[in-house]
Amino acid sequence: MALLAALSLGLCAPFTADVHLPLLGAAKAAALAVNQKLRLLHNEIDFGTKHTPHITLYLTEWQCRSDALVSALRSAVVQLATQRCRVTLGRAYAAGKFAMLNVSAPCARVASDAVVNATHRLAAPNQSVPEWVYALPEPARSEKIADVRRFGSPNVFDQFRAHVSVGWASDESSVASAVAQLAYEPGATFRADVVAVGSTGAHGTVL
Repeated sequence: MALLAALSLGLCAPFTADVHLPLLGAAKAAALAVNQKLRLLHNEIDFGTKHTPHITLYLTEWQCRSDALVSALRSAVVQLATQRCRVTLGRAYAAGKFAMLNVSAPCARVASDAVVNATHRLAAPNQSVPEWVYALPEPARSEKIADVRRFGSPNVFDQFRAHVSVGWASDESSVASAVAQLAYEPGATFRADVVAVGSTGAHGTVL
């Protein structure tokens, strides 16, 4: 794997950045098509002009040390150099306000674990637990709260679930309806040769 970093190294302040696997080739085209086909009013994820289709490995707020982050990520990527990571896009599903694609890629968990282990010491301390976490059943709720307090993210290690977010709207019923009406054939694949880090927008998007 190679590292692609797209961070502004300007004024020193905490910043949010997403470490991810960018979709490539047929999988990127499939995600773009799904994003465009979703019959979802006011879809706030736009792969056509704004956002990057991706699988998040680690999303958190970082301390003012972007150079240190890039250095730590390089070390993690070196550890992953021998990984042969084939990713397959699965079925579409609704998850609250999100429309998502399931992902089959055991290597994504390996990559996420390596990235978190190499970089979590650079995450900003005392981050807030997202509100949606409190609505989860146990034991997931307690595990995610503990992960936020230790690692700055609710979606790491045993709570990591590889997926691609392809749509977001405030009306959950409209998201469920749009996914149910979606004409989509799962199965597109790509080889994940790149770990990227980039700035974030609303709803977990990568700019």
